[in-house]
Amino acid sequence: MIVDGREIARDIESKLKKTFAAYDKEPHIDFLSFGEDPSTRSFLNIKRRVAKRIGVDLHIHELPENTIESAAEKILQSLVDGQSDGVVVQLPLPSYFNRETFLDIVPKEKDIDCLSPNALELYRKNENVFVPPVAAAVEEILSRNNIDLLDKKIAIVGYGNLVGKPVSLLLENKGAEFEVFNSDSDLNRLREV
Repeated sequence: MIVDGREIARDIESKLKKTFAAYDKEPHIDFLSFGEDPSTRSFLNIKRRVAKRIGVDLHIHELPENTIESAAEKILQSLVDGQSDGVVVQLPLPSYFNRETFLDIVPKEKDIDCLSPNALELYRKNENVFVPPVAAAVEEILSRNNIDLLDKKIAIVGYGNLVGKPVSLLLENKGAEFEVFNSDSDLNRLREV
């Protein structure tokens, strides 16, 4: 099976554009980013272009890598308290930040990337407002291709907060059987699955 991610993205963009056009005002989303990593900037530029195409008012707030955590917390809180319909903290955070505490500033109603431990736990219980993006993408692919997960051998490589953990929670909620593998796992077992 070959998945055409660009085709899926175009289809979703088209649907979102129609949905947002019916709103009284454009959805307002704030991104908070740290440092000047070229790949992060490229990613944010893609987000900016997509937001413009679908009718989302996107604001990117870039802070220096050496921003003091307490100052960044105040800025993030002001974004949460402001006009924003959604807030995304662009990872990675500076290494000296308390990741969980910082991400938990964004309440579930505005945590559109489900990055906070609270949002992820609510997603695990099927109680969150949003679905983690990678889990949503996997769910979309499964749905579009009518893939039934029963009696399938499923391997998840890695258990990171952006990919492995949300996908494992998705599969758990669907009652699927799966195994999680990491760098310490037996590669022969991975091949079996």
